[in-house]
Amino acid sequence: MPAQKRPSSSKKTESTQTAQSQKTNTLSIIAIVLTFLLFTIPIVGLILGIVALVQLKKKNEGGKGLAIASIVISSIFIVLQIIFLIAIVSLANFGEGLVNGNRSLNFNQNGNSISIGGNVALPSGFPNDVPIYPGSKLKLATKSEKGEFTVTLTTPDSQEKVSSYYKEQMTSKGWVSENEEALGEIGQMNGLGSFTKDSQKTNLAVLQNKENSTTTVFITVSKVNNETY
Repeated sequence: MPAQKRPSSSKKTESTQTAQSQKTNTLSIIAIVLTFLLFTIPIVGLILGIVALVQLKKKNEGGKGLAIASIVISSIFIVLQIIFLIAIVSLANFGEGLVNGNRSLNFNQNGNSISIGGNVALPSGFPNDVPIYPGSKLKLATKSEKGEFTVTLTTPDSQEKVSSYYKEQMTSKGWVSENEEALGEIGQMNGLGSFTKDSQKTNLAVLQNKENSTTTVFITVSKVNNETY
């Protein structure tokens, strides 16, 4: 019976020696390192990865995995940066819209509500005996689950005119002033006032903004027995 021939291992040995002697492409190493070091500038890792991939094919060098990893990771970083920039621009535009009154932010949950920016409406249940200055623009309106309200509004009218309006209107609607004297000093200081009626208390602050010649009115309404000072 003829002896069986053992498979030659020359090809296997040759391929092993080739793999062992194959040099890793230097640029592929640099690309993967810079991909993580310069993740804020991912285009560098992307370009180097592509160049390294071309080089190692021509020079029959190793490092293909590093080059591909650099390209993939850099591409991911670029996509994330684009998403981040879009989010920043969107937030900036939204914030500008809030300031200019072109946009509004509304939140309502579990009896608590917040509305800020443009198109602000009074919260449901806001006392109808607390007047809103005619022609003013609501900038902020909040309501708590305890039935407490905060309203901020602006008007081009003077601080003196606005304070006089609230002093007269609050009294005519049955509110009792706690510090009428402070409201009388509107020509020298901020118009301030506290009014009570039944179990409610309304605090008013009328502030003059000299930079843009507007008057801001801050109104808070709360229940007397819920307040702590």
